[in-house]
Amino acid sequence: MNTTNMKNIFLNGILSLAIGLGFVACNDDDTYISTAPIITEVTTDGATVTSTTATITGTVKELSSMLPSRYEVGVKYATSEAALPAGGTKVTGSLGEDGSTVTAEISGLQPERQYFYCIYVTLQGKVSQYGEVKPLLTTDRTIATMPAASVTRTTSQLGGSFNNLDHLLAAGAEHGIYISSSPDLADAHRIIVNGSENSYSTTVSGLIPNATYHYASFIDMNGNDELGDVQSFTTLIGSGDVECDDYVDMGTRYEWARFNLGAESETQPGGLYGYGDLTGLLTSTSVSSYASEDISGTLLDPAVKANAGFTPSAADWAELVKACTISEEVRDGVKGMLFTSDINGNTLFFPYAGARTASGVIDSGDAGYYWTGNIAEKSKPEYSASMRLALSSADNTISHRTNGLSIRPVRRRLVKGMLACNNDKINFGHLEDNTDKFRIEIYNEYGSTKNDPPVNTNMIDFSQRIAVTFSLDGVELKSGAPSVYRATLGYASDGWATNIWTNEAGNEKCNALVSGNGTYTVYGTVSSQANGAMVFAIDIEGLATNVKDVTAVKARILSILQDAELPVNNFDYDGDKVTFGPSDNKNVNARVAVFSQYGDYPEEVAKFKDVPVVKGSTIGVEFTITGIDGNLKAGAAGSYSAGIGYSAVGWWPSAWGPFGHVGDATVTGDGTYTVIHSVEDNGTGLTDLAADIKGLYKDLVDPSKVKVTIRYAGVLGNPVLED
Repeated sequence: MNTTNMKNIFLNGILSLAIGLGFVACNDDDTYISTAPIITEVTTDGATVTSTTATITGTVKELSSMLPSRYEVGVKYATSEAALPAGGTKVTGSLGEDGSTVTAEISGLQPERQYFYCIYVTLQGKVSQYGEVKPLLTTDRTIATMPAASVTRTTSQLGGSFNNLDHLLAAGAEHGIYISSSPDLADAHRIIVNGSENSYSTTVSGLIPNATYHYASFIDMNGNDELGDVQSFTTLIGSGDVECDDYVDMGTRYEWARFNLGAESETQPGGLYGYGDLTGLLTSTSVSSYASEDISGTLLDPAVKANAGFTPSAADWAELVKACTISEEVRDGVKGMLFTSDINGNTLFFPYAGARTASGVIDSGDAGYYWTGNIAEKSKPEYSASMRLALSSADNTISHRTNGLSIRPVRRRLVKGMLACNNDKINFGHLEDNTDKFRIEIYNEYGSTKNDPPVNTNMIDFSQRIAVTFSLDGVELKSGAPSVYRATLGYASDGWATNIWTNEAGNEKCNALVSGNGTYTVYGTVSSQANGAMVFAIDIEGLATNVKDVTAVKARILSILQDAELPVNNFDYDGDKVTFGPSDNKNVNARVAVFSQYGDYPEEVAKFKDVPVVKGSTIGVEFTITGIDGNLKAGAAGSYSAGIGYSAVGWWPSAWGPFGHVGDATVTGDGTYTVIHSVEDNGTGLTDLAADIKGLYKDLVDPSKVKVTIRYAGVLGNPVLED
């Protein structure tokens, strides 16, 4: 035998497998070289299982022309999908008479356990190729559901297993997966899986991040679907609150997600969601099944649910269109629209995913339809505002709320010192039966959040201030209940070394006044370094016992800022021009006027014509007053209610206290007092700001003796509303 010639044959055989060439050996000395690939196909097929064994089948082509001594076929298996194909346990199989069907028998498996497997072929003992990795479940049950595998933010591999149902599978019985957001599989999607294997799986895509799904295997038996056991999984959380490359600065107010909700690359279509669908599965044609109000940034927003930011409003879309040059483009074979920022040159690609209607998906590859977070005008109650991207044009339109459209989330720019918070883990409600407080518990060393905290307490690290912005939804007050409630911040660092309790006197301007559903900010200051947490919570005093259903009230933490500049407008007023006098022509009530369009110094108002007035922000005045003590008439009340008064340009929003709520103060003599109020609506510019003291002026012997100093006057806005 020519050993040199044999060596060449051996090396050529290995090389030809690696580069797609092949050889056919008629005998050991034959050196004929073929240009056809040796292995054209390796597939992993099904598994027939018992509680301890599995019979695996697959296909390897083309081995019919090779000597059995030159190849090995079989299956590799492991309990971890990641272990294959590099690792795992190898079981040698056999090649069928057809020269392509591989069969391998695995024994000694653990009952009711998930395994992963793949077919392999090895040539010359050196080079191997593998089929797809698939799951199986060892069981004797007739119909079994496999545990979810390969779960990502938007996809999951789901499957099932059958025993003794070969006759149904051979007859083409439909089988697959039911998947729903409900544990009882109500309104489930029925996904058919092709094939006749006893063990099967499929990848479900377009799911919403951070969502829990329930599913079961099924097979059609005589026209009725028989289901296996119901299992569940939760998709991975989105990246809306972390530094990452998933968001793009387009020079607009908000950063835009690089890809659609339900996608994990810019060319994937993602999901087509009904308006306010929090599951990605809702296909009802009844408009009552969908949100009927603005959803952007609310608990009805699918992007909020996914922790991917929030659905942009119509105004956000208009800002993006105005800031960009748009053109059609094909990327990786996917047609869509390219937005190029005229401000910084950054780009976004929007695939043309079409839209889902009652009759199916339309315009896929020809147009993209994207939800805004706003409902349409009142004359179109079944519609919401949307965008149509097609033919190098981005147009405002409206879409029926039952239709399935794409969502491209936006997020607020991350602020240095922002602490990430997982809202699925916060605890809120009437947590203490002996109080009337509605508590939002972010962390409590002695509470339910200790073992699975919403925040990483090791990342709590500040030396000046911490501010928390939160939202409430589902607030419905009882008849006759107070309209306003004080929200306070409580915090204690590790070892109780540094504390913040804004319910204590002197911290009034740090609190928020809750008047219903909305967004609010509370903050606290420290004089020394704060690290970690023993307690971190927001208390809304009196709310828990004054709502009709406290379990219907939902809370979310929108931002936690550490040592960041708060959006506080500390008004640049002239202290020498602050006046004290009567607020009415009857000289009954007293007014401390910081500035007024009708006062002695109307020119002061010009300083405040552009001050942003934000709904839910807290406007406040802290003042020190002297000259009351020893200056009251005989029989004077001696105690006087004080409240803030303000007006924005155009007299809206506008409010004049005292209001009889927790933002008022009670003036009992010389001292320092704070009055605050929650702004009723959005506006621009202030024309008046004052503190009114009911009944004081008429009780003064000599009003000229009263002196007032303003210690603080300003508006604390919501960080999530201002950039």
